[in-house]
Amino acid sequence: MSPEELESVLDLNGRVIIIFESIEEWMVSLGLDKNVPNAYSIWRESRKYHDAGDTYKTKLYQNMNLILHNSSIPATVEVGKKVNFAYGGIGLIIHYRSIIGDFATIGSNVTLGGRTGSKVNYCLEDGTKMTVPRIGKYAYIATGSKILGGVDIGACAIVGANSVVLNHVPPCSVVVGSPARVVARIDEQNYKSYKNNFTAFRGLTDEEILEIINSYSG
Repeated sequence: MSPEELESVLDLNGRVIIIFESIEEWMVSLGLDKNVPNAYSIWRESRKYHDAGDTYKTKLYQNMNLILHNSSIPATVEVGKKVNFAYGGIGLIIHYRSIIGDFATIGSNVTLGGRTGSKVNYCLEDGTKMTVPRIGKYAYIATGSKILGGVDIGACAIVGANSVVLNHVPPCSVVVGSPARVVARIDEQNYKSYKNNFTAFRGLTDEEILEIINSYSG
């Protein structure tokens, strides 16, 4: 290596070190060395400002999720209570009209999006036809899954990792594959094999879990 090339490498390494030190100082100044706010809490802030009509703060918090978690979670998404974005909410792409029910778990790198040309849809109680995903209460959407179009994921359903879901999923069903298909139903006989997938079930008794499952299994 020539002296000029060596000097160039040393200069580059020096600049990289300075950049790292600047990032370290920035993180420490914001307390990010100890704790990074998760995507759900950031979404709640963006939603609060959206509802208050503050478009600047709404966009600011949406961008915060993009920067900290590489996730696009618009304030207009309907997200229920105690929703769990796994691993803090890494790599999520969620359509601005999507609906996520209470206690659902959304894994990392999950997409809830539209699908051009799809005829799959569902209707809200007021008759509004929806062409983007709705995730039911307690549902578990595993890492890498893609839910595309007006797909209605039933309560207590499980979508396996990296599945591509193009059609409705009944409550208490397990689907896997691309395109996803039903491979099991969750019931009183086999629920213990699946209960650990549901974040909201942790800490509940078997009787409480069965009561929830039976309320949706029909």
